Amino acid sequence: MISFNEYIKCCRQKLGLTQTRIVEELIKHNASFTGLDITTYSRWERGVTTPKYQRKKSILSYFFSRTLTFYPYIDFENNSNLHQSAQRLPLPNSLHNHLLVMNLPMCHFPDKQIESIPIQESNQSSLATSFNHLIIKALYDFNINTIRHKHLISNPGNFSMVCLFNDNYMGHLFCLKIKTSVYHKLIRFKMSVSELNTEHLADDSEDGGLLFFGLFSLSNEVLKNLWAQLYNWLAINQKKIQFIGAITSDKESFHTLLELEIEHIGTTKRKTKIYHSLSSPLKKVMLSEPVINTMFYPVKN
Repeated sequence: MISFNEYIKCCRQKLGLTQTRIVEELIKHNASFTGLDITTYSRWERGVTTPKYQRKKSILSYFFSRTLTFYPYIDFENNSNLHQSAQRLPLPNSLHNHLLVMNLPMCHFPDKQIESIPIQESNQSSLATSFNHLIIKALYDFNINTIRHKHLISNPGNFSMVCLFNDNYMGHLFCLKIKTSVYHKLIRFKMSVSELNTEHLADDSEDGGLLFFGLFSLSNEVLKNLWAQLYNWLAINQKKIQFIGAITSDKESFHTLLELEIEHIGTTKRKTKIYHSLSSPLKKVMLSEPVINTMFYPVKN
C-alpha cells in the first residue's frame, strides 16, 4: 500500500494528466472542488496537507469514473501489507456479542503472526464451520441444518476466511455470494435466510450480492485482520459484486454496518426476533471512510 498523496500522484501520471488538468477535471467532476487551485492540489500530492474525507471520496470517485475500477493501479492480488492496513481499522462493535455467544475471554496476539486463509485451504475449516453454525443459530435463529450450512459456506464464490495464529483457530468471517435476484428477495424479506440453499449462490463467474453470514473472533487483532482481508477481497472481486448487505437481529452488528455506509432497508418481526435488512451498492461501501482509511498509509512527510 502507499500513502494517499503518493497514490493520487500515481493515478494522475498514469492517466497522463498535468496538475493543471486534473484540477480542471476535479472541478468538472464535483462542484465541491469549485475554487480548488494548483497550489492546494500540489500540497496534497506532496503530503504537505491532506484533503478531508469527503474530498478524498470525490477524488477517488473521479478516478473510478475514468477507469471503472475502485482504487486503480493498486496490486491487491499481491498485497503483502494487510497486517499494517488492519492496524488502522476502527474496531467493529459486533465483536462483543459474538464472544459472549461462545463465553470465551478476549485474547491478544502479535498482529504480524496472524494469518487469514480461505476456508478451503484451512485445516481448521470444521471448527470454524461449527462455530459459525452455533453463532447464527444463537444470535439470529436461522433454521439451517449443519449439512446445508456447510455446503453454503463452501461455495467457491464466497468470501469465507479463517484466521489462524500458529496454526490455531482464532476466528472467521463468512459472506455468501448470492445471485442478484435472490439477494434482493432476502433484503426485501420476500425470502428468509433459512430458505437458502446452494442453488441460490453465485459462482466466481457470476455477478451477485454479498451477504454477511457469520463472524467470530478471539481478539481485536484477529477481527481487524479479517475486515482488512474482506476489503482487499472486495477490491479484487469488484467487477462481480454489485451489492453488499446483511440480515441481522443484533443491534451492535446493525450499527457497525451503518458505519460502513450500508443502508438500513427494512425491518420485520419473525417469532420473537426483530430483523433488520441492510444493503448498499458496492461503490458506496468501497468509498466509505473506514475503507479509504484502510487502503492508504499515513502521509509521509
